Amino acid sequence: MKLRSTGLGTTELVGDLVDMEASMSGVIMRVKIKKPVVWRVRVFLQARDLRAIVWRALIPSNIWFVIKTLITVGKPKAVAENSTSTKEGSVKKRA
Repeated sequence: MKLRSTGLGTTELVGDLVDMEASMSGVIMRVKIKKPVVWRVRVFLQARDLRAIVWRALIPSNIWFVIKTLITVGKPKAVAENSTSTKEGSVKKRA
């Protein structure tokens, strides 16, 4: 996975999802950042976060994207530098 933060400027972090585990009131997701630094990141997803993820994943265009990605062999396409997430959860290009 690739992550960016406005606090890091144009730096792109590369990492892997290590695991996810349920806690009393949500889910803890652990990510190991590998480049350009080695960090362990924990993300706590509350119930509202989980609902938002599931609802956005159920948008037909997102389902279709996941299906195509799972059956396509080869390297994944890079995310456009000037793309941004919309309120509905899909990705659009900035003008």
